[in-house]
Amino acid sequence: MIRKLFDKVFSRGRKAAPDRHPVVPGPSTIPVAQHGVTRDRISNNARRVTDTLQSHGYKAYVVGGAVRDIMLDRTPKDYDVATDATPEQVNAVFRRSRIIGRRFRLVHVMFGMDTIEVSTFRASQVSADHHQHKDEHGRLLRDNVFGDQAEDAVRRDFTVNALYYDPSTEEVIDYCGGVRDLEHRTLRMIGDPVERYREDPVRMLRLSWCLQGFAQVYQAGGLPVVATCGTALTTQQAQMLRRFTPKVIINFDPDNAGQNAAERSSELLVEAGFNVNVARLPGGEDPDTFVQKHGRDAYLAELKNSQPYLEFLLERGAAAHNLTRDDSRREFLTQMLGVAARIPDPATRDQFADRLAHKARVTEEVIRTMIRKAAAERKTSLPERLTPAATHVTDTERGLLWAILHTPEVAATALQSLEVEDLEGLAAQGLLQKAVELA
Repeated sequence: MIRKLFDKVFSRGRKAAPDRHPVVPGPSTIPVAQHGVTRDRISNNARRVTDTLQSHGYKAYVVGGAVRDIMLDRTPKDYDVATDATPEQVNAVFRRSRIIGRRFRLVHVMFGMDTIEVSTFRASQVSADHHQHKDEHGRLLRDNVFGDQAEDAVRRDFTVNALYYDPSTEEVIDYCGGVRDLEHRTLRMIGDPVERYREDPVRMLRLSWCLQGFAQVYQAGGLPVVATCGTALTTQQAQMLRRFTPKVIINFDPDNAGQNAAERSSELLVEAGFNVNVARLPGGEDPDTFVQKHGRDAYLAELKNSQPYLEFLLERGAAAHNLTRDDSRREFLTQMLGVAARIPDPATRDQFADRLAHKARVTEEVIRTMIRKAAAERKTSLPERLTPAATHVTDTERGLLWAILHTPEVAATALQSLEVEDLEGLAAQGLLQKAVELA
């Protein structure tokens, strides 16, 4: 159903997508006369990185989303460079650079406020299997096995992100058929989607980001694979999604499960800093059947007319209670006070108080007093994971800090086995987190 909805909404006016086909072995070298991306369209700092690495005898290309976006006449949000130089070699070439990461070792080359991320070509999955570290769910914990450009290409997520642009020759190197997929607005996963999503769950967010402007999703059904890997929106996912957009429009199925999901998701997204609207389609139709009956433009119009999430919660809560009865009205107020206590913006909270007072037929001053009390109680009863860090350093922390200062090689081994969750609540949490990042 989700697949059909995306096809209906985003395919109008696009070229028909080709039939599914295996990844092209490549490489194909596409000249500037064909792809139209000249050197001056690449950022100065990205060109400086590739030119400098090439002058030292290394291969270096602008790669990934920046190439894709420029070929689609979009403005890249950042630039990545891929090279056959190791992180240590890149670090030695650029004075203002640092090696980062534990799962994937990268180099950040800094130019004032601008940072160019440089990665070394990764080895193919077959070559890297014996050297990778994965958890029980298949998520990559460490993967620093280097290979050549062809191997690196098939380790990337989507074919349209596996394009390499050489500013010195103005050529695009395509190993996986990405240029063809760009022309047809097709988003195709490289390799087995389930395995690739489990290796790096952030790929689900890249899928959401890339879908804008793409008509088809192929390779074992990209969207259904995302669903089977977990459909519940988490705080961590919302925080990562916040990097890409400040606004979200939620449109779930009209049944009770769909509306409950809309309610949970909207509150979580607001707490993460989003501007959230909720779209409810007329006639109780789900998104797929609505688009089939009324078409793309009608659906987009409904999205434009979506209501702020607070209005959605108020209307849904009021519809579930008989507000002429005191006991039912108290239940409604209790439910809505919990919502109000989670609103981060005071002005928005006051506006919600006015609307709640009108719905519940209670004075605004009473509602505001109740909301302030609920917010204060929430602040003093945080979940255990959010309680302040301990005020004393444990013996384990003290030993690890001593090792960092006196035996850094031993400390690095210990730090690489730690996850962020292991450090929560410790007195030295901030210091140890930074040490883990640098290990």
